[in-house]
Amino acid sequence: MQHHLNYSRLQSCEAVSILLTVFLLISHVYSLRGDNVCYLYESYIETETVPRNQTVQVLTRQWCLEIPPRCTSYRTEIKEVFVKQVSSITDT
Repeated sequence: MQHHLNYSRLQSCEAVSILLTVFLLISHVYSLRGDNVCYLYESYIETETVPRNQTVQVLTRQWCLEIPPRCTSYRTEIKEVFVKQVSSITDT
C-alpha cells in the first residue's frame, strides 16, 4: 500500500509541474505584446525569374517564282521568355 501511495503522489507532482510550466510559458508569451515591446522590421529585396509568354514575329524565307527566287514572309509565334521580377519584402 505504501508503494502505491508514493507512485500516485509522484504522478500528481508531475501533473502539477507540467501545468505550472504550461502556465508560465503562456504568460511569458502574452507578456511580449503591447506598448512595452519594440518590434524590429527588416526589409529586403527579392529578385525572382518569372516565365512570361511574348509574341514575336519570325522572318521566314521561301522559294518562289519571282526574281530573286526567294520570298520573305513573317509569321507570329508565342515564345516563353524569362523576366526578372523585383519585390520588396518586410519581415518582423
